[in-house]
Amino acid sequence: MPDGKSKSDESTSTPARIKPVDALEQAQTKSALAFWQSNASQGSLPHAHLIDPAVLRELLPNIVLIDVIWPDGTLDDAAVPQDFRYRLIGGHSAETHDANLTGTLVSDLSGFGESYSEVMMGFYRSICAQKAPVAAGGTLAIIGKGYRDFEAIYLPFTETGEHVDRLMAAVVYL
Repeated sequence: MPDGKSKSDESTSTPARIKPVDALEQAQTKSALAFWQSNASQGSLPHAHLIDPAVLRELLPNIVLIDVIWPDGTLDDAAVPQDFRYRLIGGHSAETHDANLTGTLVSDLSGFGESYSEVMMGFYRSICAQKAPVAAGGTLAIIGKGYRDFEAIYLPFTETGEHVDRLMAAVVYL
């Protein structure tokens, strides 16, 4: 499609949904999952320092890094992340959304729709609680651009070895 828009429209679109990680179809999402799996050892999360641009060079346009902000001094099992900050937005996502949200808190994203911030906070919190990769796909409404099909994998990383400190997503807009 020359204009970069999805063939989907509102009447035929499939809303974004969680999907099994073994149902990933795009090379970039499969590659990101393989990277995570190769660095996860016996049920423990891979360390965030392993996210190396030199190693992930081919995936960089599709990468979104998200810092997990925990309440100060509260890292017990019942704690939930307070917020999330976009640490890095790859060029593919920035171009698709006409916005580079690097440095932006998820709680400040009401401009993308009234419930966007709330939905994303819940989604990211669920990944932190699961401590496992989560795949998603379907169709998203992109402000000012209509609807785009996408596939993504969200991968949890740790700095402490105890809890999720960073999420790495590989996102492909079709």
